Amino acid sequence: MSKGRQLDPAAQRRMLIGFYAVFMLLFMAAAAGLIIYGIIVPNKLSDEYKSYTATATATVTENRIVEITTHSSSGGHSNKKKKGYVPVYSFTVDGKEYTGISNSAQNPAKYSVGEKVEIHYDPANPKKNYLKDISGTLRIICIGAGAVFMIVGIFMGRALIKTVRQ
Repeated sequence: MSKGRQLDPAAQRRMLIGFYAVFMLLFMAAAAGLIIYGIIVPNKLSDEYKSYTATATATVTENRIVEITTHSSSGGHSNKKKKGYVPVYSFTVDGKEYTGISNSAQNPAKYSVGEKVEIHYDPANPKKNYLKDISGTLRIICIGAGAVFMIVGIFMGRALIKTVRQ
């Protein structure tokens, strides 16, 4: 039996430097992407809803069942389907009742039927309304994950510098 070829110490060092460099760059790029996404996307949502300056207390009237398709992170064809719950709510403005539906499905349902929720609507057209429950959470998740990736990237960078200086 023959053993695998051993790399000389210089080649091992070059491989280690390459490993640290590649992973540091990947983690830093992922961190930057998540942080930027966490800042820009919620702001775009906010821009879209700028005219929705009025608020009201709405009552959740049902949790509509929808199908959620999750995609494989590896880019394969293993899409999974599961059910999610989208809250439907009603509210009153100037004696007239309006109905809205959230743009966010969750499993388990985030709200119970009969629960009071704060909604925002366009005072000129209350049919344009939304349940404010996504942008703050999305921002926190993206920026938090970006911070974790940034920390890992910094540690990879420190390991790279330490390896290069040896």
